Amino acid sequence: MPPRKKTKGAAQAPSTPTVDEDAMDIDPAPEESNKPAYDILKDPWTDEQETSLFKGIIKWKPAGMHKHFRVIAISEYLRNHGYNPEVHEHTRIPGIWEKLGTLYNLPIIDERENSFDYEDDVEQKFLEFKLPEADFEDLMWNRGKTRASEARSSPPQLNRSPSPQAGRKRKKGDTASKPRASTVDDTDETKTSPARSPQPRISRSGRGGNRSSGRTKVEPSSRQPSKDTTVDEDEEDDGDEEEEEAEEEDGTPSPRASRSSGRGRGGAANKMRFEKFCLCITHLHHAPHRGLLQSHARPYAPDHCKPEISGLKSTVGMAPINKRSNSSALPAGYKEDLSKGPMLRFEDSLPKLPVPTLEETAARYLKSVHPLLTSSEFENTKQAVTDFLKPGSFGPKLQERLLARQADPKNKNWIYEWWNDAAYLAYRDPVVPYVSYFYSHRDDRKRRDPSKRAAALSSAILEFKKQVDAGTLEPEYMKKLPISMESYQWMFNACRVPAKPADHPVKYPAAENKHIIVIRKNQFFKVVYEIDGKQLNTSELEQQFKQVYQKAERVQPVGALTSENRDIWTDAREILLKAHPSNAKTLKEIESSSFVVCLDDASPVTLEERAHQYWHGDGENRWYDKPLQFIVNENGTSGFMGEHSMMDGTPTHRLNDYINNLIFGNKIDFSDPSIRSNLPEPTVVKFHITKEVQQEINRATKDFVELIGAHELRVQAYQGYGKGLIKKFKCSPDAYVQMIIQLAYHKMFGKNRPTYESAATRRFQQGRTETCRSVSDESVAFCNAMADPDADPKTIVDLFRKATNAHIAYIGAASDGKGVDRHLFGLKKLIQPGEEVPALFKDPTYAYSCHWFLSTSQLSSEYFNGYGWSQVVDDGFGIAYMINENSINFNVVSKGMGSERMSFFLNEAAGDIRDLLMPTLEAPKAKL
Repeated sequence: MPPRKKTKGAAQAPSTPTVDEDAMDIDPAPEESNKPAYDILKDPWTDEQETSLFKGIIKWKPAGMHKHFRVIAISEYLRNHGYNPEVHEHTRIPGIWEKLGTLYNLPIIDERENSFDYEDDVEQKFLEFKLPEADFEDLMWNRGKTRASEARSSPPQLNRSPSPQAGRKRKKGDTASKPRASTVDDTDETKTSPARSPQPRISRSGRGGNRSSGRTKVEPSSRQPSKDTTVDEDEEDDGDEEEEEAEEEDGTPSPRASRSSGRGRGGAANKMRFEKFCLCITHLHHAPHRGLLQSHARPYAPDHCKPEISGLKSTVGMAPINKRSNSSALPAGYKEDLSKGPMLRFEDSLPKLPVPTLEETAARYLKSVHPLLTSSEFENTKQAVTDFLKPGSFGPKLQERLLARQADPKNKNWIYEWWNDAAYLAYRDPVVPYVSYFYSHRDDRKRRDPSKRAAALSSAILEFKKQVDAGTLEPEYMKKLPISMESYQWMFNACRVPAKPADHPVKYPAAENKHIIVIRKNQFFKVVYEIDGKQLNTSELEQQFKQVYQKAERVQPVGALTSENRDIWTDAREILLKAHPSNAKTLKEIESSSFVVCLDDASPVTLEERAHQYWHGDGENRWYDKPLQFIVNENGTSGFMGEHSMMDGTPTHRLNDYINNLIFGNKIDFSDPSIRSNLPEPTVVKFHITKEVQQEINRATKDFVELIGAHELRVQAYQGYGKGLIKKFKCSPDAYVQMIIQLAYHKMFGKNRPTYESAATRRFQQGRTETCRSVSDESVAFCNAMADPDADPKTIVDLFRKATNAHIAYIGAASDGKGVDRHLFGLKKLIQPGEEVPALFKDPTYAYSCHWFLSTSQLSSEYFNGYGWSQVVDDGFGIAYMINENSINFNVVSKGMGSERMSFFLNEAAGDIRDLLMPTLEAPKAKL
């Protein structure tokens, strides 16, 4: 119950108790002084630190007579959240006071806090707490009627703790009152990305002007059941939110389940808030306007009322895809087929990949090549395009053929088979390093033991696998539209098999292959993860991994054969099969496994060491044809390696985000120590090696060392700023970083060259990717201006804005299936043998504009400290980047082109663009 305050006229000067500084070391609030004006550019507080500070302020209001003690509590709160004052000196108590002084008028707050006027009657020092009738009149009326009839006031299943009696007056010296609860969830769980699923706001009968209404407001987003699909709130990010590998944007966990224990400012008040919420939910679920809630939503129940499911502490959902849409409010043409399960329910109603008009593609193609060519080269290309478009020429004929293929009901996606074959399965170079990609996981400090780390990862992976196998995984959304989930079928129990002239994928029944393959010292072990219909718990899996460590003996690296050129590996596989009849069974055990866990001898520490370990390793202790390989090192660090042929990065990004969210969020039960006595031990899956097989292994290891040795990898972990500042510049983070890359390349070579960025087309049936051509007239003009020492900064800023806008426009069109490269690829594919190739495809510009000197893509996750792949041409760079809140991570790979120099120029370019845009920021206004 709040104390009664004086009227304004009776306000007195703020009183601050004297402090015996010899008895207690307390930093006093700084006195007023003639300090310079607050400068945002010199503010050392990061967004995460400010967030923790504000949570501490909400919990311990640093005002009034106890403000010094409360600031001590806030300081300890920051320390407990990982901000060591010895390292982050500005988070010490003087720094906290200084920060508060830039945000609030502290003397006025003290004055208001201390100006209480108690009446003589000690019983009247506190007023009885009452809820605002404007918000709760209907509920209190209904409760009154309920009590009169002695009926229960809440659903029987909600098992709430009893609330204290309302209206109880606190006497002087009473210490039984409960502390004020935070209005913001105070948790030590790992911070999640800002993405949240959009939830409908619950209407209220009246808002009024009462401040307490803000305190009793119920946020339904924290009460909804968790789902596997989330939305990125960054609406201004219209560039990078709509493209990338659908999208290699921030990985995002589902909203945290709220706490409903009734603690805080009055248990009765919390009880009434909860009942108000339950009434609203019940009303919404029975209302005819189902669009207010997700069609698959269920009434809320507290976490302690939810059953434990398969070791999970709570239902958890992850999806790094941008947009979420209410399935009951989908645009015309989208339908749910619930017979296919939640995961694939939209699949058949997704639109087909469109075929752009010749005129659209021609105009976009000419625009994309213009900044790359001389005037004479551009005129030649323009003539070739004009000839291709003429009525009666070969161009319109090829377009008719392509439109016919697109309209064929047998083809869900006119480019799907062509692209899978040309880009992946018929590609003959080794999958590592040219096709595979990697994620480097954040360290798990609780599980330095590799057996524990491998067991935790496997438990979490199996939880995700259950949803994929059962089809219950929630679909992902982009631009508020559902996207294709078909590629998930190739995630588990699948493998790429070498063949000539093209490889082929195989998929094994999940119900018949409930095992994983563990590789240790090049030896393969089969670990069955389900016995008598019950999945092994984490302790049981840990025991299995420990047994592998104990049993493993170094053998010849048969897995090295998968690192070879695909034609060579095809021949070597036949030799392996002929060497012994049991080798066929061994191959099947590996290829049919749910996934692979590689227990390596290495102990990588630096980001570059980890990148090398997860990207390729030493060529041994792997089976590179498997789509999922999880690598665990001797020091407990871990990462992921993916084979790219049937899945793009988005599904595996979601998988890796999911498993790390379970582990770091303590959302999976590791507490069960029981180990069944009837568990089978890991089984050695053995290859019989002949002299011919040994020769193939020797050649593979030699070729691997030579190939990887020709590559140079550097990691630029830029710590100057990240997404937080970029958004303050009012820029799309993805377009912004693309300009960093363009400027860095221009600094290194004095010009810009063709650049690839992947754009997702998964909102179409069987959609994969399209090319975003990052170089534009606008980006080249910006880079040239940055190289001109006499250029006006305001002019350069304007050029930068135009360059990012051009990038956003192109990648948006590419995501809508209106890019250049896939359309021209399809037209060229339809030229029959004996037909003359049009001048457009013989023009040197066509080949040059597809020669990706820079191959780039973005993926971001708070659970990764690295991600990358190889360059795609020998004279180019592969640049993978992650945009985090306060940092940008670049993984730079090339084949002797100077990755270290490129890393330097990326750092320099990031600083140059920041310095260019800093003057455009406005200093924040002080808050009262």
